[in-house]
Amino acid sequence: MKVILILLFIQASVLANHKSLCKEDNRKLSFDSKIARIRSSAKSMHPCTATLISESCLITAGHCYEEGQETGLIEFDVPLSDSDTGKLMPSLEENSFSLKKIFGRKNAHHGKDWMVFSVNPNEVTGLNPGQERGFYEVETESVTKLSMLTVTGYGLTASDEKRNVQQSSHGDLLATDQKKKTIQHKVDTTAGNSGSAIIENLTNRIIGIHTHGGCRKINTDTWQGNIGTLIVGNIELIDAIKKCINNKD
Repeated sequence: MKVILILLFIQASVLANHKSLCKEDNRKLSFDSKIARIRSSAKSMHPCTATLISESCLITAGHCYEEGQETGLIEFDVPLSDSDTGKLMPSLEENSFSLKKIFGRKNAHHGKDWMVFSVNPNEVTGLNPGQERGFYEVETESVTKLSMLTVTGYGLTASDEKRNVQQSSHGDLLATDQKKKTIQHKVDTTAGNSGSAIIENLTNRIIGIHTHGGCRKINTDTWQGNIGTLIVGNIELIDAIKKCINNKD
């Protein structure tokens, strides 16, 4: 009975987030070692996603961490979840990192939802995650119109085994607004994808951070997409990124 109730809860959670799926769910299991699942602790069942932008710096959504939170679990190479209960399985110790310092954070809805932070070296290897995995470059100058995008993250699914494990999806860039600092896209996401990097396929660079669902067709020719924080023209966010990358502590 307990397993059935958990399954129903997961399915209900996914249905509640259908507004961030653009038509059918086309996400596929992926294994990008630069992209982490982040949780407040190993017991948390409500993760977000973060992406490496240097050897020790990552970006995510500001709403993924509570104001004043100074701890966090950052997991790479996350295994499949328990196939019977959907319980999140931890990464190996050598693939797990702890939060070190937050260089900037905003949690004020569309366009003002981002966080830049660094992690401590791994307790087993003594290395920073980007030393072994590499990292993505951030685009701060321009975004190509009509771009194809990729969003990879740790969203919910109706499958217990795939719950909050890494999946990747592709779709169109719909619009950017430098004044509002927003980006709209038609890439499938669900809860847990918050903080996922929005990557422009042409350049393989990060152009935004996914933060909110809302993908729907307004009329025959027009879509309202899922929404994220745009990096280009976002001076405060770019400044926080530079401070983290250039930090030598």
